[in-house]
Amino acid sequence: MWAVWTAAHVLLVYFTVVRHWTVGDVHYYLQGVDGTSVGAMDEYPDAAVWPLRLLRLAVPDDKDVFTAAFVFSCLALSAVFTAVLLRRGAWHSALFWSLFVGLSGPVFVTRLDLVPGLLVGCAAGLLFTHPRVASAVLACATATKLWPGMLAAGLVGGARNRGTWQRLVTFFVSLAVLVAVTVATSGVDRVLSPLGYQSDRGLQVESVAATPFVVLSAVFPGTWSISYAASKSFEITGPGVTVATGLTTVLTVLLVLAVLAAAVAHLLRDTWTPDSAVAFSAVLVLLLIVTNKVFSPQYLIWLAPLIAVALHRLPGRRTRFLAAGLLVLAALTTVVYPLCYDTLVYGDTAPFPAVVLLARNVGVVVLTVVAVRWWLATRPWSRPGRVPGDDAVPAVSPAAGATATGAAATDAPAVGA
Repeated sequence: MWAVWTAAHVLLVYFTVVRHWTVGDVHYYLQGVDGTSVGAMDEYPDAAVWPLRLLRLAVPDDKDVFTAAFVFSCLALSAVFTAVLLRRGAWHSALFWSLFVGLSGPVFVTRLDLVPGLLVGCAAGLLFTHPRVASAVLACATATKLWPGMLAAGLVGGARNRGTWQRLVTFFVSLAVLVAVTVATSGVDRVLSPLGYQSDRGLQVESVAATPFVVLSAVFPGTWSISYAASKSFEITGPGVTVATGLTTVLTVLLVLAVLAAAVAHLLRDTWTPDSAVAFSAVLVLLLIVTNKVFSPQYLIWLAPLIAVALHRLPGRRTRFLAAGLLVLAALTTVVYPLCYDTLVYGDTAPFPAVVLLARNVGVVVLTVVAVRWWLATRPWSRPGRVPGDDAVPAVSPAAGATATGAAATDAPAVGA
């Protein structure tokens, strides 16, 4: 197992530390930490910058050394996550994770998204044994990247269940403490700056909503334009793009309302289980990606740790499909960025990267549909006598003193534990 892990990570070290592929973001992080570029890193929550400041204190004033330190820090985090999986006997999850790392390419070790992704994965695993600790970990993830805050809806159980309020109070108190630290050290503006940055962005070229225009631009050159924008990403402009951008905003608002409605429904029905919470979180991550006007290549890192945990805790046909599909999407994403990115954003008549992008984004939509069906199957009232996550495994006879088999049923604590 460790041989596969080593091979995948050595490959990333070669591309980033030796070949210096896609390390521009790490150099940008260094500018933000050093304050040499006005407004650098303001689009990130301040808590996301804390580890970078610590790393900066530990390395000399050299961008190549800082880059190497950043890369090896990401490798260390990945090693810890893999070791935890193996310690739990989840070798198949560790194998999936190692393959995902290798297929994700250099962005895995040159972007900040690994930290919130791993925190969300750890929170998912802790839901089965220490749900209040899981809530605190999820708050830490939210403080570093904002989007994990949506997953707090998965902490909601019945209104009369003490465990519900323990989880929610832990989450919000932990988040409030982290926000207070940001206000005390960097001011209120650093709490609000990431929100303003996201609202001002255009339609990023890799987003699901941009896909039709990217494909059409390859067929009809000159009608649509792709350029580097103030958002520090490549955006597409042209006929219909403004409408599509507005549609993503509407869909995002509808998603937030749907999440709130789901939380209310959870309050009214005391049916919370860690199984359904993990599946619900995976659905939300995918919906966030699909409805977003931005789909940066590292966004799949948000989902992979969750799926790694689910492979162990919710083994089943749909879980395996999601894992396999995510590996395919990681490979396609690497083809888009960095392998064919220059051709995609600068080549008006190059159809290949547009076709690969189309395949990747269609695949994400397919995975989202499968994930929704998977989540519905994990709900306690949806499939009586079935194991959460697997509609193909029969239940244990009631005479045996159980209603379901598998790790998800035997390891989960009582609701509110």
